[in-house]
Formats: sequence, C-alpha cells, structure tokens
Amino acid sequence: MITPQQNAFDLCEKIQRVIGLECDDFSGEIPILDIFSSQLVRVLTVLNSNRILFFKRLVDIVVVDRPDYEKRFEINYIIASTLFDTKLNVRINIDAEERINNIYYIYPPAYYRECEMAELFGIEFFNNKKIKQIVTQGRAADFPLRKEPQALGERNEEP
Repeated sequence: MITPQQNAFDLCEKIQRVIGLECDDFSGEIPILDIFSSQLVRVLTVLNSNRILFFKRLVDIVVVDRPDYEKRFEINYIIASTLFDTKLNVRINIDAEERINNIYYIYPPAYYRECEMAELFGIEFFNNKKIKQIVTQGRAADFPLRKEPQALGERNEEP
C-alpha cells in the first residue's frame, strides 16, 4: 500500500522534473511548493497544462495574515490533480504593499477568492480590474480580516 507521504514524494519528484522546483514539507498529506510571487502565473500555468501533472482543479485559496513577519501575507493556492487524485499547496509570501498577478484566467473559480482577498485583506492585484466587493458590499471601512495590533490585544501606551 502506498502511504500519503510516498505519494507526496513521488508527486514532488515529478514536479521537479517538469518545472525544476522542489517541494517542501512531507509531514502532511499535501506537499508544499514554495515559490516567489513573480513565479506564480508561470508555475500554475505549467501545473495546470502539463499532461504529466494535470492540476486542473483549484480547491481553495487560503490567506494567512502574519503582521509580525516581514512578508505579512502567506497565500496558499491548493490545487488538485484529478488524474492522479492528489493535491498540492503552492505557497507564496508577500508584504502588505506588494501586488500579485491574478490567476482567474488559469483557474476561473479563483475570481471570487481574489475578490475576497482584496476586500477582506487588502491584497492588490496587477491585472484584475473586475475586483468587486462581495462579502461586505461596501459596509466595511477597512479590511475586516487584517490582524492589526489593537485587534490582537496589544496596547499602544503613550509615555
């Protein structure tokens, strides 16, 4: 019987052969591919269109706000290969002012997630003029899911 770790290892070997990048973290069932934000479109296009890998389905996009880190936002693109019944987490880290490319023309369901990322976290995209507010519908003054120091229980005390 093939273990999830062995399946992840085999998948990462295929990814390395096809796009020349190495996966990280075999501790879980979903291997992680850490890339720079500038590589996002190229990597996802290859993963989506390559016949060996066949990652045709976007499962989710998860944003983690880490205000104490230099690269504040960790963005996880979880994609699935329907042919091989396996998932991959493509992860980028960006700072609060950095813009990223959208991926909705590679994975059309990403459009709604990108709208949520912009609306709730303030993440900006280079080439997505169709971003609209879906969740708050203009009722929020700022970005509701951003972790700000006062929201984390820290106090700004004046001397």
